[in-house]
Amino acid sequence: MEAELNGRLIKLDEDGELYWWFHRNSRNVLKNPRWIRFKQSLVKTKNKVYKTIMVMGRHFKVHRVVYFIHNPEWNILDISKANLIDHVDRNTFNNNIENLRVVTQQQNQFNQKAKHIHLTKANTYRAKVSCGEVTLGKVFKTEEEAINAVNEFKLKYHQF
Repeated sequence: MEAELNGRLIKLDEDGELYWWFHRNSRNVLKNPRWIRFKQSLVKTKNKVYKTIMVMGRHFKVHRVVYFIHNPEWNILDISKANLIDHVDRNTFNNNIENLRVVTQQQNQFNQKAKHIHLTKANTYRAKVSCGEVTLGKVFKTEEEAINAVNEFKLKYHQF
């Protein structure tokens, strides 16, 4: 699949590698135009690591580029909190299109591995989860009860 990004023709092959079309050498057209594989680098943001590439002097996260190639109508340059790309399985190196989806920042926070359960000093379990204006904050005698309550809350309110 191919797309134009930031003035450069790019393609995604079957193995998930990204390439760019090299056809000019300064002002002259090359005799052997060809596809060149992007050099990827790693960028750490808070506690996650993402693959990035540079396209015509601008850095792009690889998962956003993969999503853009499959959905050219999506605006890759819009970096607002309502236009994030989420990894469904939470693996930032799994950039298969089936694993990527457009979400808001709040929906992206729903897809965390956090337990939302803490042991109190009184040996009870406090469950705390929120979704906008709705919050579950309750104390349970057993960890199993707290886990069930959190799972029910997520099923009810963390839908997208």
